[in-house]
Amino acid sequence: MKSFNPLKNMLFLVMVLCTFSAYSQEKTELKIPYLNEEVSIDGKLSESVWSQVETQTGFYNQFPIDKGLARNQTEVKIFQNGTHLFIAAIYHDTIASNNISSLKRDVYYDAIHLSDCFGIILDTYNDGNNGYYFAVNASGVQYDALIGNINELNSSWNTVWKSQISREGNDKFYEIAIPLDGINFNSNENLWGIQLYTNDTKANLYSTFAQSPRNYKQYDLRFTRKFEIENLPEKVTRRFSVLPSVAANYSKVKTEEKGIKSIVPSLDVQYSISPSLKLDATINPDFSQVEVDQQVTNLSRFAINFPERRKFFLENSDLFTNLGTARSNPFYSRRIGSETGIAFGAKLSGNIGSNTRIGVLNVQTKDEEETKGKNYSVLVGRQSISNALTATAFLVNSQQESQYNRVAGSHLNFKSKNNRWTSNLNYAKAFTNNIKGENNFLGADIGYDSKRVDSYFSVQR
Repeated sequence: MKSFNPLKNMLFLVMVLCTFSAYSQEKTELKIPYLNEEVSIDGKLSESVWSQVETQTGFYNQFPIDKGLARNQTEVKIFQNGTHLFIAAIYHDTIASNNISSLKRDVYYDAIHLSDCFGIILDTYNDGNNGYYFAVNASGVQYDALIGNINELNSSWNTVWKSQISREGNDKFYEIAIPLDGINFNSNENLWGIQLYTNDTKANLYSTFAQSPRNYKQYDLRFTRKFEIENLPEKVTRRFSVLPSVAANYSKVKTEEKGIKSIVPSLDVQYSISPSLKLDATINPDFSQVEVDQQVTNLSRFAINFPERRKFFLENSDLFTNLGTARSNPFYSRRIGSETGIAFGAKLSGNIGSNTRIGVLNVQTKDEEETKGKNYSVLVGRQSISNALTATAFLVNSQQESQYNRVAGSHLNFKSKNNRWTSNLNYAKAFTNNIKGENNFLGADIGYDSKRVDSYFSVQR
């Protein structure tokens, strides 16, 4: 019987994928100017600076049909002043009323997808691997999220940005200001991928600035237009930030005379080594301010993976969470601190080059009663080989005294030029104390997505 050699098969698939990875350089036609002007975000567009900015229009139908220009057009103007990115959008509606499904912030499906809204997607590194999503519906409800390299959304991420809505007749006005110190970018790379879209749910009209087939998400980073950012500032990020906090607790049993008091101080620190590389540290963190999870009844035999909401783990979270497949992922940050509290942690994450990202994480949990603390460490490196192919190498370690579990592996992600083919190739090897053998993992996924055919094949061994 022929032996199974995972490394040999992996190298073969890499060669196959690389044959599809040549991309032609897209010609840059659009620019975002630098203007030393301020704008009052009131939704009125009354400032004279808006008359100096070129109008972008020509939105395409995206749903329910994805051919031709949209019947109701949107006009968009964008500029930056060194501190903020300003966006003004006018949607030429035919009806004065709006359709809103939710007034809750950061609820994508109801407040954004099923409501009249305007959105902007920013691929600040122009690599199709990660980006930022900002949207506001016609009632002024905001939504922001991180977009990962497989187009998943992390709405637990938040930054402070401004938006206002107004109406004149049937026209809807959206005015937005996004602080540049709230997003990561490389000041030496001034070419961004940007998608703009408008949802008119009452008329069932979804339109996008960069033409996108209806079988893809509007925030799919493969469908953007390239914008050249004029005079992108060298440094707009806060270099150093400190967030101290104190949690106080008092409890008393009625049958006892004395109560139990506890005061727990904590400290979170972030240091920006560069605008795109950040060092986070936490000591005795208090997560009481984190939004509670949605209550779910689990009737299956599988654990539920809730989204990460804790601030320390959110920065560049896609680097650490997308290390395997949807069914077999070697790292899940919500396990950290589930048994005992976190004593301290440190994380270095971000871009060290236009095509290279790194992530280093180390967290130590506390010893409590009969439960010993654990140390969690993750080391990740991701390299964009081309616009089509991205390679990732990682090492995950969980250790409790002499007991340990370590997983080392690599991951390849492929996206074809015609945006129809996607593929993932994963290989990992586990090392666990007192356990040997059956410790190799090889997984391969390939998908084809078009308007008529949607297919997916996966094999794991």
